[in-house]
Amino acid sequence: MHDLMYASSSITTTDAVADALLGYAAQLAGLNRVDVVTVPVIHEGRPAMCRILIGAAIPLAATQTSGHEADLPGAMEAMLDLSRRRNANSVDS
Repeated sequence: MHDLMYASSSITTTDAVADALLGYAAQLAGLNRVDVVTVPVIHEGRPAMCRILIGAAIPLAATQTSGHEADLPGAMEAMLDLSRRRNANSVDS
């Protein structure tokens, strides 16, 4: 699991979702673009969905947590969506 630090908050998500989110955010930053995406997170100990603005001039950091990797509902769909968005931006650039 990874904690993603965003503004003055942090959210916890799977390693794979964090990697996909950071990759897409970096791509957007390089293109000077932003996007709003939805990813699964752990919020107050329970699975939830989080909408997050990522991209140019928006700091986002990730740290590995000491907890075990949890299965989050929607994780596979989020990774596919982030991949689709990255591929769409590759064609546009």
